[in-house]
Amino acid sequence: MNFRTKLTSASISLVVVPTLAITVASYQLSRNMLEQAALEQIRTSGESKSQAVLDYFQMIREQTVSLSKSTAIVDATTAFKQAFFNAEIGGDDSHKQLRGYYENEYGQKFAEKNSQQIELSEIFTPLSSRSRFFQSRYISANPNPLGSKEVMITPPSQRIPYDAIHAKYHPYIRDFLKRFGYYDIFLVEPEQGHIIYSVFKELDYATSLIDGPYRSSGIADAFNRAMNLPQGADVAITDYATYAPSYDDPASFIAAPIRDEGKIIGVLIFQMPIDRITEIMNRRLGLGETGETILIGADRIQRSDSFLKSDPYNVNQAFRNPEKLRLVNDGIELALQGLNFTGEAIDYLGNEVIEYTKPIDILGLKWILYSA
Repeated sequence: MNFRTKLTSASISLVVVPTLAITVASYQLSRNMLEQAALEQIRTSGESKSQAVLDYFQMIREQTVSLSKSTAIVDATTAFKQAFFNAEIGGDDSHKQLRGYYENEYGQKFAEKNSQQIELSEIFTPLSSRSRFFQSRYISANPNPLGSKEVMITPPSQRIPYDAIHAKYHPYIRDFLKRFGYYDIFLVEPEQGHIIYSVFKELDYATSLIDGPYRSSGIADAFNRAMNLPQGADVAITDYATYAPSYDDPASFIAAPIRDEGKIIGVLIFQMPIDRITEIMNRRLGLGETGETILIGADRIQRSDSFLKSDPYNVNQAFRNPEKLRLVNDGIELALQGLNFTGEAIDYLGNEVIEYTKPIDILGLKWILYSA
């Protein structure tokens, strides 16, 4: 290499090397800034959804307490309880029709959803005569199809005093349910734990939450806890779990005692919807085309459906196939330990994502907010 060539090469090096270094540094700085912006966007979106779901459950709590204190519900509970226990329940003629309903309409839908038959010995055999009497009138003899039993105001058969009370209060409570999107609303008497009223009349209607077939379920837990609230508490809430009267779909319940002159005369219970929670989580603000936010329980099972892959990653399927569909990664595990996480991760679909996870306490339910 002659002197002129060497001088030219050196001059180029003096220009190119610093330029290249500056370019690399600028690229790295830009990348870091983009990553930080993405992290901040995910964190902001996650916090927004967190507050939205907290506000939603706070609204549910306030509605439960407010309705439990209303004059209409106090009067309805007193009237339903008296009519429920004073009804002459008669013979067992209608019980054959009721058993047929369990085996056919209900049994077939349960099998379709769960790929297995329900054991009637677990849910029909334990029913008391009074439970069978009211289920016969308002479920199996109800002319409306499965899923629409709430349409009937009074049974087509000979009237009893309970029917008049049902005709008076059912439209009001049903309207409240539809307006706010609850799955069902129940009134329960405190002594024997019978569900003396239900909007949708599923198979929990008229059963005892103390010694009936659903005494170990989430609704019974909500009832018992509402009857024994600690000082300063006004509602009891149970986490989602499979629930046989709803065909083993997951159900969560919130309950408040109904008092008259300070004495507990009943318990008001809401069966809460899942779709409203998913609706909040799937709002697209700040998430772009590929982002999503999911609520996850302490059992690592979803409490809202996936936006990116709702089949099979939805709440119903996750509870039916927990071993296959549990959501697990490092960020979720940190949140289970009470820690926030923001950073790069591999999501439940095997994709590299920027992720934000945090523990979230919803009226005592220990859930996880996952945003990516």
